[in-house]
Amino acid sequence: MIKSVGFDLDNTLCDQTVHILSFLRDAAKWLSCETGFSDARIYHVFKDILIRRTPAYKHLFDDALDALNIPKGRYVNELIDKYHCHRGGIELYPGTRQILECLYKTKQLFLITDGHSGMQRMKVEQLAISQYFAVQIFTGGFDKSWTKPSVLAYESAASKIGVKTADCIFVGDNPCRDFDGAHRIGMKTIRVLTGPYAKLSSIELNLADYTIETLSELNNTLQLITR
Repeated sequence: MIKSVGFDLDNTLCDQTVHILSFLRDAAKWLSCETGFSDARIYHVFKDILIRRTPAYKHLFDDALDALNIPKGRYVNELIDKYHCHRGGIELYPGTRQILECLYKTKQLFLITDGHSGMQRMKVEQLAISQYFAVQIFTGGFDKSWTKPSVLAYESAASKIGVKTADCIFVGDNPCRDFDGAHRIGMKTIRVLTGPYAKLSSIELNLADYTIETLSELNNTLQLITR
């Protein structure tokens, strides 16, 4: 019996790309004032690298400044700091709040998200979803051994809720990160085909037990699993 349902945050509950593009627009305007380069040109370069490399790419700012022939100097670190504080352009996928409200009535819910812990906490606050989760784990607040696909966050969530890992199911979007750790401790997994990883398919990837097109299919899938 599934007693607890866990969720990834970015590209599972909300569109991370919308959030990043919102920041890149602001960053392009700021960098334009700093350097005299056209903000439209800067944004175009930012966006092109983001789309080609996906949000997981760690060197977007380095590559963009190199492409624009802007000396990186202090700009990369300042852009990263500004990104971690950015509050605009984030919203739940359609129907997500209703799904969380429905599940909240019958299951213990938990959230596991990688990334800068302050930024991820701010996203949860902006989305106004904290009340649905019995446990929230921001792996960026720990050392790197907690980052998915490590088992540590999954084990901690189940322990804090007080359920067996075999009675949990985890929902995520990224087959490279979201499912292996959960599988290793006996959790079932559901992959939702949203975000930049939706088209990833390879026998080398750690694929989920179940796959759904959008979160709107989640309740029906859970009912099938528990029959």
